[in-house]
Amino acid sequence: MELVLQAGLWLGCGVVEELTLEGPLVLPERGGVEVQVSVGGVDEVGCRSVSVFSCRGGEWVRHAVGVLGVGDGVVPGVGVWPPVGAERVGVAGVYEVLAERGYVYGPVFQGLRDAWRRGDEIFVE
Repeated sequence: MELVLQAGLWLGCGVVEELTLEGPLVLPERGGVEVQVSVGGVDEVGCRSVSVFSCRGGEWVRHAVGVLGVGDGVVPGVGVWPPVGAERVGVAGVYEVLAERGYVYGPVFQGLRDAWRRGDEIFVE
């Protein structure tokens, strides 16, 4: 996400409108992985397509595709944190509930720290 956002900012598209992960980027125990963020041309509304690839052993694999937008990167009503009018709902037990539903996340992917709700919107750290 950070690589995609930085590529967008470099080209004047400060919002990641959409990002779909297609597969994990597996890092080797030793050595490195070549990563490429490819950004397409500007469409009729100022957005750009974006893709993330990696190469190891001469084989390129696509990991994500998305759309970069021209917005200013600010979510309405989230100028302060936590969001104005949002109620804290927390994340205690969320990974256990997800595991019961078949979604098992290892410790590296358990990064949720807190959550808030404002109507139908959910905000997370």
